[in-house]
Amino acid sequence: MTAAAQKFPWDFDKPKTAFWDDIGWKEGRAFFGAFPDDACAESTLADKLESSTDLPTDAKLQILLDILQQRLRDEEALAADRVPPSSLVESDYRAWRRLWHAIYVIKSHQGRHDEEERIIEMLMETQSSDGEKDLSAHHSMCFILVDKKRFEEAEVMCWDVLNWLDNHPMCGPSSPQSLSIRRLLVKIACQTGSRDTAKRRLGELKALVDGLAKGKFAKYAEEEKEMLLDLTIENGLVEPAL
Repeated sequence: MTAAAQKFPWDFDKPKTAFWDDIGWKEGRAFFGAFPDDACAESTLADKLESSTDLPTDAKLQILLDILQQRLRDEEALAADRVPPSSLVESDYRAWRRLWHAIYVIKSHQGRHDEEERIIEMLMETQSSDGEKDLSAHHSMCFILVDKKRFEEAEVMCWDVLNWLDNHPMCGPSSPQSLSIRRLLVKIACQTGSRDTAKRRLGELKALVDGLAKGKFAKYAEEEKEMLLDLTIENGLVEPAL
């Protein structure tokens, strides 16, 4: 398999059906990610969703949210019926986390950002019984903090998340996740008036993006170049022509 064709765990091809035409792949990935080992449920869901093809986007999103919330209620009820009684977060932390992750992604797309933030905060504060943290929630919170202009908090969290991503065996400094945080750090420096820091960070980011074509993340190279250019222009970091 060539580097360009390599498939990563976070890659997702949303169903090529009419229901998903106006819904993004991120929402699709989060939704189906809540049912990772249930092929029967996924097939049933696909049939159910296709009967709602003609609905407006907002109504489709609400259907997805209703399905997720019902699944969460069902799983919590099953956990409570166990002997001894438990909760989903105690009995299956990862299933609990996947469901709540999908719920906040859908709520974000609905524009319900206060609810999205509360869910992310809950995920950040909750660890599994063996101390596992939801660092993906921290990744999402970085962007929320920047949107709210809470730049000092955002920068601290960005560096924590970046350290995790750079040392993660499936990611590393050139992964899309790490590059997204590096773009955010450039933006933070610009927004706080630290132009020299922004330019230095931009140079480091550019070096990583320029090297993508030769590494395992080669298939993201063109997209990352476009986002780098957009970042440069939007933040006024374009070098003047000589």
